[in-house]
Amino acid sequence: MVLDPHVLQKVECTGYALGYMSLDNEADRALPGRMQRLQDFAVGPLRLDLQGYVRPAQLSVEVDYGGGTEFRHQASDLIPEEPCSGVLSELVTTHHLKLTNTMDIPHYFQLMVSRPFSVSQEGASRSHRTPGPGQEPAAAGKQLVLHPHKSMLVDVSFSLSLELLSYQRLPADQMLPGVVIQQSESGEKEMVFTQDLLLEYANHTTQVVPLRATVAVPELQLSTSWVDFGSCFVNKEHVREVYLMNLSGSRSYWTVLMGQKHPDNGPVTFEVSPSNGLLEARPVNGPPTSIALQVLFTARSNELYESTLVVEGVLGEKACTLRLRGQGSYDERFVSPYQL
Repeated sequence: MVLDPHVLQKVECTGYALGYMSLDNEADRALPGRMQRLQDFAVGPLRLDLQGYVRPAQLSVEVDYGGGTEFRHQASDLIPEEPCSGVLSELVTTHHLKLTNTMDIPHYFQLMVSRPFSVSQEGASRSHRTPGPGQEPAAAGKQLVLHPHKSMLVDVSFSLSLELLSYQRLPADQMLPGVVIQQSESGEKEMVFTQDLLLEYANHTTQVVPLRATVAVPELQLSTSWVDFGSCFVNKEHVREVYLMNLSGSRSYWTVLMGQKHPDNGPVTFEVSPSNGLLEARPVNGPPTSIALQVLFTARSNELYESTLVVEGVLGEKACTLRLRGQGSYDERFVSPYQL
């Protein structure tokens, strides 16, 4: 009998048996004038109704106190304490599941899951079984056995990587199965990865353990998208202040890229300070964290200068663009009093 994977309780099975009865003693077969009994196949069938119960293969699953089947991360977990040392390519977090066989027979099964989740188990008796395509079984593709009234610990891991964070740039219609991008009205952004850990038993039944990983990803925003310095006296430095904000619950390591657009290739006309840094995560129920960027403009001649400032993060954040414009002039009317 093969039970449907969705059947969790015991299943009632009905049947019957047919028998034919004969009496060995000829004297008992008939009483003259009073009783006569048919023999062998001339006797109608005797039906006995039978009833039995079959329980599907099922293990008891207990999660640890560290989160069990749910993982929570910040994308900035890939940033070490010293950002100058680079960004980690991968970070693996492991939780534990306790599987218990409460029945009186051994269970043979295989754990199946796909990346970014993985499973492993040590010290169990195993027999070989070929895994399905695109899935990653525990213990290098080996089948496990759990004996009656015994338990085993299974390590369930989630692998956070730059490759996973790159999925946030995909259009909604190209998003991979099991990946959802969520963004609140306040701008906080999260990537949610869901998948089922499958316990595939030797009798072709399947038990499902849902897995979920939530990753807070940085969301940068500038206080404005355009700065016009207007007319400025040549070779005099002018400053505007723009705020860079982090709307999310993840730290952001950012850097500024500057593209110059002016008539000559002489000295730099637009600058920004600081040009890189680390923005802390937004506090829970708090305002966004921010930093003031000092944008400097120094006209080198009486020409029109334009540039584009781009703020990029190393964790796949959407880049922020700031357009800059300034006009150089020799007219002393544009000399600020503090510059005299």
